[in-house]
Amino acid sequence: MAVARARADGRLVVEPGMTQIYTPADFQRRLENPALSDTLFELPGKLEDYGPEPQRQALLNMVNRAQTHEEAQGIVHAFQQMKRIGYQLENVSLHYRGNQGLDLIFRTASGELALVTTPTYAAVEAKHGKGLESLAVDTTGNMQGSLNYNQKRLESYLKEGDGSHKQLAKQLLDLQEDKKLESYAALKGSQSLWRLIPVSENPCKFSPIKIK
Repeated sequence: MAVARARADGRLVVEPGMTQIYTPADFQRRLENPALSDTLFELPGKLEDYGPEPQRQALLNMVNRAQTHEEAQGIVHAFQQMKRIGYQLENVSLHYRGNQGLDLIFRTASGELALVTTPTYAAVEAKHGKGLESLAVDTTGNMQGSLNYNQKRLESYLKEGDGSHKQLAKQLLDLQEDKKLESYAALKGSQSLWRLIPVSENPCKFSPIKIK
């Protein structure tokens, strides 16, 4: 589980992959140590900017799964961008064979205070790069975020994943087959968010729309 410590100024620092809780003084020393500082990064804003505790924990869990500093920063950026447009992060990993799978799953809020009773789900590719060229193309020609890509990753999770989120994966796959699973790309390098619209005549591709 990732460690988050609020500093005296209320800002939040995360160290992926660590389980030890440091005193503020110890944590500050780690920040100032050149040999350790590359494993740490400060989240923009303050603790309350990241929503209630379950959302903060979901974010920390996703950060903890990141394999690089840049990947972790991309996840934080995706969280911020999707929160801005009314989505909340699902505390699930739909990965298989290590880091294969969909990056992040979000949904709109539901319940008595929500504007809609049925949540909308979104698969989000979180990237540290500046442009949509950061999105990879798999060996069969499917671009990350495309209709085919998302569908094949969900199918592979059901076959090869640990099964802990099988019900959600099936639900998302049904939505994907009906073209009702939203798809986004969050690009940290350009501080941008793109909605990836399916292209019916070529499900390996998408038509991007930048979200203001």
